[in-house]
Amino acid sequence: MKQRRPVIGIFTYRKGTWFTESFVFRQWVEIGRKLGANVYVFNESDIRLRHRQIRGFKFTRSGWTAAIEPWPDIVIDRRRSNWNAAFRIMRNRSLFPYANDKFVLKSKALEMFSADERTARWLPTSMPYSERNLRSMLAHYPLLYAKPGNGTGGMGVVRIQAKQGRYEVWGRKRSFGLRNVRLRHRGEVVRWLAHWTRSQRIRNGSFVLQQGIDTELLPERTADARVLHQKNGEGEWVTTGMAIRVGTPRSPNSNLAGQRGSAALPFLPFMEKHFGLEQAKAIEEECRCVAQRLTEVIEDKIGSLFELGIDLAVDKAGKIWLLEVNPKPSRDLFRKIGDKEAYQNALTYPIAYAMYLARQRHEKAMHKIVQIHDQHPEKIAVLELEEKPVQVEIQVHQEKQPSEQQVQQQQEPVQDREQDQALKQDGEQKRLLQVNGPGPNAKYEEAHKSHSLSYRSADAPAS
Repeated sequence: MKQRRPVIGIFTYRKGTWFTESFVFRQWVEIGRKLGANVYVFNESDIRLRHRQIRGFKFTRSGWTAAIEPWPDIVIDRRRSNWNAAFRIMRNRSLFPYANDKFVLKSKALEMFSADERTARWLPTSMPYSERNLRSMLAHYPLLYAKPGNGTGGMGVVRIQAKQGRYEVWGRKRSFGLRNVRLRHRGEVVRWLAHWTRSQRIRNGSFVLQQGIDTELLPERTADARVLHQKNGEGEWVTTGMAIRVGTPRSPNSNLAGQRGSAALPFLPFMEKHFGLEQAKAIEEECRCVAQRLTEVIEDKIGSLFELGIDLAVDKAGKIWLLEVNPKPSRDLFRKIGDKEAYQNALTYPIAYAMYLARQRHEKAMHKIVQIHDQHPEKIAVLELEEKPVQVEIQVHQEKQPSEQQVQQQQEPVQDREQDQALKQDGEQKRLLQVNGPGPNAKYEEAHKSHSLSYRSADAPAS
């Protein structure tokens, strides 16, 4: 009898067979195969709700190829753009168990970290963008940043620096092009930034103002540290790697995406060169501490995640400052610095953790079945299943014998009836989505077992 592998879905944006992060997804599909999981990529238009199937994509010799795949046990959300109405409706329904909960806007995250004593000491002063707040911060800080509250890749970021009574402003457009202007006084800065925030905002989002940190450890170049913090295959947070990002000359940020002349450097040698070995090791250890405290706050106040890209500034005195947190980070930085172990772990941990979650869900569900069996042994049927899953209903209520019509109704897929009702209510979305309804139960089989079990508890709500 065949064993049924855990099924991991990677949810993202696609256009035809073009995917964002295509190279990473190819690696994840292959890593899943090696670890014993069925991994595929899909978007909201690929969901076949009535049949509980997914049109999943895998990379083959012919390129990205679609096939009908089983319903995922766990979904990794890597959607980073094109958040259309169909996506938002799908993401807000409990259709799948996700490895990563939805995150908040970066501006809200900074407010949350500033208000928590576990992380407040690493936060520079930040305020929501407004003319009043801008004038106040220009009066207090010689260096200031304006950032989109929902940005990514350094798009829309502005650096404002006071120099000899005037202001030098550098901005990175959404097209990644640089803009440089010199302004004579604060009034010009206020007017210029008002125009910038209107033209460069992302998805109608707001901007946040942040105290600038002098991170020019290299002449006229911004350098900061990226810390990748992930959950491993045992569900434990670990620091996968650290690296230094160096922006192009006079760039407002150090992001590598879309920047010619930017660079990635190994963390410890860079810090040792500027601070000496002893202080460099102390800075490295504090960066790990920052990452751990941030994950504690996030999981206490937002929900569960499995990876974070944490951007930290180290000023000329060696003090660490938190710049921002990215819930869907890139991992290519470690390939660029030649850290093969960190890069491989950065790719492997998400799939290993998703398999861990699938195993946990399976074990929890099996424990509940055992409890029900102990209490009502005459009312449970456990079947040995082949590769194709079969629904098993579990009745536990002490009721009179159901009629033949009731038995027939119970044998119908209850979830499908609920989902059909939801689709009718959504009306116009039905054509776009075909994705509404409650999520699946766990269907994971541990590798060392020789039988698989697909189940659904009639007395428990859908997960």
